[in-house]
Amino acid sequence: MKRIVYKTKKGIRLDKALFDFLDQTFTNLNEEFNLYLTRDFYYDNTKIRDDISCAEERTLLGLFSNAIVRGSEENITYQEYGVYKKQDYIGRADMFVSTPYFQIIIEAKKWSSTFLKYSPRELSDFLGKIWEQGKRYYEPELSTLRKRPYLMTMVFEFNNYEVSRFHETLSSIREYDIDIARDGVNYLTAYELDNNILMIYGWIE
Repeated sequence: MKRIVYKTKKGIRLDKALFDFLDQTFTNLNEEFNLYLTRDFYYDNTKIRDDISCAEERTLLGLFSNAIVRGSEENITYQEYGVYKKQDYIGRADMFVSTPYFQIIIEAKKWSSTFLKYSPRELSDFLGKIWEQGKRYYEPELSTLRKRPYLMTMVFEFNNYEVSRFHETLSSIREYDIDIARDGVNYLTAYELDNNILMIYGWIE
């Protein structure tokens, strides 16, 4: 698997520490994917090849967490942790990230072929629903965060049926000021494996 593109939206004011963190983490994630793909998996004592597109959201987030920690021994991550508002239980946030400079609450989804199939409005509505879900965990946590806080949505999307179409748009994505965002995607990175494209994209604020 190789990382083939990474872009952030023109005009999005990511501070340098956050931009460098994302770029390094997505680079490290490529190594995590490659490690995952070289492992042997067994079912009833029979060796099988695990297709990464079959990995669950939690597994993909686990690989992302590994990539974060690989970046610095000062980076800390928690997955599926409980969030409370005073004494009321709100739910479990997908991931909390703490670095020396900022902290991030992440709400993630695994999807298939949404980016290429949805219209700009549908894509915006789709991301907006994930954002609202993330805000349920982010807002109660604001009073406890001691560093610059961010909310980040993250979609893991496999386009194994849309590879040719993806490559048709890849050249414009590389030039991307962020045309691919079409309607507000703040960041996008993509990885290629055989006939499968994994896109990771979302909003961060």
